[in-house]
Amino acid sequence: MSIDLINFRTLTDIQTQDGRKIKDHLFYRGPAFILSRLSYETKMMIQDIGFKHIIDFRGYDEVIRAGQVYVPDGCKYENIPAITRAMEVNDDLNTFDHDFSGDYMTRIYARLPFDNAAYKKVFTYIKDDEVPIYFHCSAGKDRTGVCAALIELMLGVSEEDILKDYMKSSDIYSEYYKNILKEPINDAWLCDESWLRASLTMIKRRYETIEAYFLSEYGLSGDDIKRSRDIYLY
Repeated sequence: MSIDLINFRTLTDIQTQDGRKIKDHLFYRGPAFILSRLSYETKMMIQDIGFKHIIDFRGYDEVIRAGQVYVPDGCKYENIPAITRAMEVNDDLNTFDHDFSGDYMTRIYARLPFDNAAYKKVFTYIKDDEVPIYFHCSAGKDRTGVCAALIELMLGVSEEDILKDYMKSSDIYSEYYKNILKEPINDAWLCDESWLRASLTMIKRRYETIEAYFLSEYGLSGDDIKRSRDIYLY
């Protein structure tokens, strides 16, 4: 993989609890396609994937600061912030167990799975078989990591394996800093397993079942989930 796209990866071959695996060429996750950073070869690689949709989870100010993004031919690009101002300033943690630390990242992770317009858009396309799809933020680890975890949860991946896949982002960035930049990694590029546990724990506390969560938040019935599993798993 080109260093233009650190942490660009798919959910391919992640195993579900019933022994099946996620098919290739469906769900891609990673950083933003910042045009000024992409080599010609990387742009051609992106083009060849044939994305139907790219959903950008960054805030509007992030998009402006970073510059023009690359949108391959035949692909619909949408910028829908995954973190809203209301989510950041709402400090009502009445439904949140303070077993977790009270820092910003933990609070945000605990809120990301709920009433999230960006994630709803992703699941609309998944339900309608509008794949391959690419969802991303800036580094492809936090907002993107939660979305990937929710897709895996819907497809029947165990919580343990969801956490393992999430933590790959830390491994990728650690390796990049060590072998490419030759310097100690900034903690801002790392993940923390407890953050994603906050997301998963809040889902279980607010909803009696995973099925109830996906029905309420994304309009996915049990039949919709079964159909998606039959389509996207092998």
